[in-house]
Formats: sequence, C-alpha cells, structure tokens
Amino acid sequence: MHLSDSNNKKLSPIIALFSEKYVNGDVFPPHISVSNPVQIELKEAKRIIDVCVGDMHKFEVEIDSIRYSDKWSKTLFIQIKNSPNLSKISKCLNSHLKPDLPPYPLDPHISLLYKEGVGEEDKKSLVGELKVPKIYTVSSCALVYPGNNINNWRDYDKWEVVYEKELK
Repeated sequence: MHLSDSNNKKLSPIIALFSEKYVNGDVFPPHISVSNPVQIELKEAKRIIDVCVGDMHKFEVEIDSIRYSDKWSKTLFIQIKNSPNLSKISKCLNSHLKPDLPPYPLDPHISLLYKEGVGEEDKKSLVGELKVPKIYTVSSCALVYPGNNINNWRDYDKWEVVYEKELK
C-alpha cells in the first residue's frame, strides 16, 4: 500500500538519509506491505487487486510507535496500529493469491531502513531522534515486481511498480 504524496515528501528524505548512511544510497518508496511475494500472471494479479480494493476510498492509519529489530525487513520502522481497511485488503489478497498457503501475518509497518548488522545503540539513537507524522494516508495499492531474480527481493533498487490501483 502506497502513501499519499505529502506523506512521501516527509518520509522519503528519511529513507534516503538512512540508505546513504547505512547501505548504498538505493531507496525504496514508503509503503505498508499487505501480502507476501507470489508468482502469478500480471493480468490475474491486476484483477485480484481490483477485486480486493474495489471502490475503497483513501483512508488514514495511525502510528503506534517507532521501533527497530534485527530482521532485515524491519531494521528501523514505524509500527502502524491495526486498521480494518488494511486487514480487509490483506485477507482478500491472501484468499485470492494463495488460498492453499497460510495467510500473510499482517503486521502493518512502514520500513525506514533495510539493513542487517546495524548496532543496537545506533538503532536506539535513530529511534530517539526521529520525528515523523502520527497519521498517514493510504492512497493506493501497488503491485511490485522485484526484478529478474524473484529470489533476491532484497535488491530493492530493482523493485518496479507494475500496477497501481488508486483509491478514490
């Protein structure tokens, strides 16, 4: 799920700064993941997104806290409070994209840094210094292609939005 332009203008410089300092300068758009990666035909994936998002309007989500972990995908992140709309979209995508697999465990967050090996003290310091908005507007549902190597989704400079359904 992508955020509004005004939210992106606030978060993108933070992501760029952290990437420059801790990674290689590659950036990714601020987003909230609602499904695991799957291999599926593009036409079918677009249809499923259209069904799951339907005529949904843009909606707001609220920050719970700023956190960090040792997981690559959640090195430094903004934890989002559970949202009925995010849950609805995630459940729908799960049931259509991979009905025979366990559902994606929705844990809504906005990642700010993807990097293993950042020291505990550095992460604590970053969390203490961060000033971010308390409310975010979810404006679209995007389908992201991870590049030619589906098994190397960590290479986020290769990520490409191949379809985006704007919310009303």
